[in-house]
This record gives sequence, C-alpha cells and structure tokens, in this order.
Amino acid sequence: MIYVAKVDEILTLNEYFHDERFQMKKFVEDEGWERRRGDNVYYIEDGMWKWIRGHEHDGNECKFFPIQSANKSGCKLIDKDIEGNRVFICKEFSYFGDKCVEFDKQFASCIIEKQGIKYCKEDNPKHKEFLTYIQKLMSKYGKGKIGNPILCTIGERKCIEKETNLSSCAKN
Repeated sequence: MIYVAKVDEILTLNEYFHDERFQMKKFVEDEGWERRRGDNVYYIEDGMWKWIRGHEHDGNECKFFPIQSANKSGCKLIDKDIEGNRVFICKEFSYFGDKCVEFDKQFASCIIEKQGIKYCKEDNPKHKEFLTYIQKLMSKYGKGKIGNPILCTIGERKCIEKETNLSSCAKN
C-alpha cells in the first residue's frame, strides 16, 4: 500500500487553486523537487480553464481551453486531471511511498488497484473492519509523509524518474 487517507473536505479545482491553505502546492519550477511536483495547477479565469504547466505535462500545448467544452481540452493528461473537478483534502493520512506496507487482501473490495479513489461505503460488509484496520496501520506506522515517492531518487534539488528502481511492494 502506498497511502491511505481520510477525506475531510472536497473542493473544486478552482477552489483549491485560490485557497490560501494550498499555495505551497502550486507548481514552481525553480524550487525543490516537492514544489516541482505541485498539483495545484488548474483554475478558472474569464470563463476559461487555465493551467500552470505542471510536472507531468510537456510543453505549453493546451494551456487554456473553454469551460463550455465539457471539461475536455484535447490533451489526454489534462482531461484526466480535470475529469472529476474535485480535490480531496485529507488532514489525516499516511503516505508510505517507498516504505510501502503489505496490504491485507481481505479488504480488496475496499481499495482501487491503480491511481485514483474508491469509496468503501457503509453498505460494504467490510466497511467497519476496514476502518479499524486502517486506524491500526496509522497507529503502527505513523501519520503524514513516511516515505518518498517510489519512482523517484532524490538528488540535489532534483526528482529523477527511475522506472527500473521499484520497491518490492510496487512489483506485486
């Protein structure tokens, strides 16, 4: 498991961008690797979605596009980013990253196996047990940032992508 989090608040991308609490999450190219990985990059101005070039997008293509286009920009990565137009704010989380922990397979119905989110709602028979399990994990390993991103080797102000340097958890 790479991370777990309890969602406390849900904002739109535009609310997230303008909220003073999250200014440090904006992409800044000339600062440390964490600022270059900032995810606070989409906002609305004058009826247009606008985008601050972020870490996963190359070049300046598709920088602005109309809101009326049903949240489609023509750029696959941007369209995926804005598809749900929501940001989950989590005060309580454990980010394991390269110090990932083995996940108990009995709770497979409560998680998603790729990037994204899956809700484990109260009607799920494993809901209460899952919450207890997550609370125990957080107590055992701690809260906040515990490890570093799996695909990154942190150097002098750089985050270098390394596809071949996966942790043993990431290979499973």
